[in-house]
Amino acid sequence: MFATTRTLAAALATAAAVTTGGLALTAAPAQAATGTTFCMRWNTGAAYANYPVYLYQVDSTGRAIGGALRSGKTNASGCGTFYSTPSTVRLRVAAGLAAGGHYYTGWTPLMSLPGSGTVNLGTGVVSMSW
Repeated sequence: MFATTRTLAAALATAAAVTTGGLALTAAPAQAATGTTFCMRWNTGAAYANYPVYLYQVDSTGRAIGGALRSGKTNASGCGTFYSTPSTVRLRVAAGLAAGGHYYTGWTPLMSLPGSGTVNLGTGVVSMSW
């Protein structure tokens, strides 16, 4: 399982570099969080419904630090919540899906800051990375 998580983290990092042309994109900070809500949609606008998502600890620019802290799935509307999240770190949610010989990724546009409370990380866009 840890090897799979590391592989996914590496794939997400590679996909992010490919998608952004190697440029570093900075996630905007949101509020402090002990819970995170978010939504994901396909680049077509359709909900990223019932597909896998991953909670990551991120640095101040929004880049993942290590492997996923948790995994889950979005609901029928493409949204979800991670409850009882670590309150001393920045958090961000990523989507990652391998299907049909392609890999699809996306990140929430916002990251949480250390603290307590529930924060909405916004709606991420999922698109084909390779």
